[in-house]
Amino acid sequence: MSHAGHTVPAPEGFVPHVVAHHFESQEQEYQSAKLGFWLFLCTEILLFGGLFAAFFYYKSMYQDDFVRGGDLLAWKAGTLNTVILLVSSYTKTKKLKAFAQVMVEDYEGDDANLFALDLPELRTRLLSIYGIGEETADDIILYAAKKPSFVMDTYTRRLVDRLGWGVDKNNYSDYQRLFESHLEPDVEMWGDLHAQLDGHAARVCRKLNPKCNECVLLDLCSTGQTNTG
Repeated sequence: MSHAGHTVPAPEGFVPHVVAHHFESQEQEYQSAKLGFWLFLCTEILLFGGLFAAFFYYKSMYQDDFVRGGDLLAWKAGTLNTVILLVSSYTKTKKLKAFAQVMVEDYEGDDANLFALDLPELRTRLLSIYGIGEETADDIILYAAKKPSFVMDTYTRRLVDRLGWGVDKNNYSDYQRLFESHLEPDVEMWGDLHAQLDGHAARVCRKLNPKCNECVLLDLCSTGQTNTG
């Protein structure tokens, strides 16, 4: 971010961008990142090397138990989970790369240039980037760009539904409009309210077995009154 970095001349082969405050040059930033990557790989090798060594050791010591355990293994489900993990890792990387590419090519690697856009234009630009949906866009706008765009997520929508606050349609913009039409634009307050709603939904208004008797909104909540009645 621009307030936490500085611009330095880019050596040959480097794309000009804002360097974090603790780096003196893009070359130093690159070498530090490369060192960090190799350190990460070394720690992974040590970790998984130890795990595999322990696995083969105990397998040699308790062969019959491993055979019985193998008979209980749901290999189809395990294979499916592995495929999902690999695919999701690839798509997440692709999304991060798409965002980084836009930042470097269109905004000189400085988020301040992106956040300088007017709110409607900023939201449209974010939504045009691969992998960014409405909730992610509003998260970036509210918490990073410090502009008033109320964030809707599963937690907040659950609270709205259980409180019986009707919305025109079951889509993101209708839920968002419910809050933005009744609240004065206030970035700090909206951010705090969203965090409070999420925390309440996670701890009290849970998807399964909600703690309605502990809910501070019980007097307003038709669902909670039904559950405790």
